[in-house]
Amino acid sequence: NADIYLSPRWSLSEFQNVLLNMTPLPVISDKFLSYGLQYQLHRERLIYAFKHLTDIAKIKSPVFVFAHIIAPHPPFVFGSNGEAVRPDRSCSFDDGSNFMKNGDVNEYQENYKNQLIFITKKIEETIDIILASSATPPIIILQSDHGPGSMLDWDNPDKTNFHERISILNAYYFPDHHYEKLYPDITPVNTFRILFNQYFGGSYGLLSDESYFSNSKKPFQFIPITDKF
Repeated sequence: NADIYLSPRWSLSEFQNVLLNMTPLPVISDKFLSYGLQYQLHRERLIYAFKHLTDIAKIKSPVFVFAHIIAPHPPFVFGSNGEAVRPDRSCSFDDGSNFMKNGDVNEYQENYKNQLIFITKKIEETIDIILASSATPPIIILQSDHGPGSMLDWDNPDKTNFHERISILNAYYFPDHHYEKLYPDITPVNTFRILFNQYFGGSYGLLSDESYFSNSKKPFQFIPITDKF
């Protein structure tokens, strides 16, 4: 529903990948592409986001830009220097205990770390270009939707490391460098309330900074976990 939607010409959604994995096509494509068609498309999708985010800085009118970069989330397709990585299984966005059905904790943590190193480099480069190219200094929010899942059990909160899963990167750049309204335990529910109040004349009250967990069998039954970490 965006006014401008930027996307590579060929891209597969999570649903499309699952659907494709139910056919012989991935096996056939792997015979011709050493890194697998699905993994290659995902790799290109990530690179596309970094390459074209900087184009937005050239637009003269005010814009709100949202970019969802699905990394370092599985699948792990980059090494620490950006080299192509080919997991030895069907392309999947499975995380946590779903990932562990075919992998293990050591594999997850090592590949997550390597992909994170490369993604961090690309993000830093992208932000530097945006700052240098923007006629009006931008507001930038760099925010994860969740933490790693090497110790996440979708079906058992008692076996889940909430500190790993709930902790996120939450970084702000304000052009006037006034960060007094931010505080150490802020959660994303208050990000735009502070932003609108500080820069756009808003008068939104802050909400409680709480965290919740829900398992795969009852995804809409939320379990309060703030006091667990």
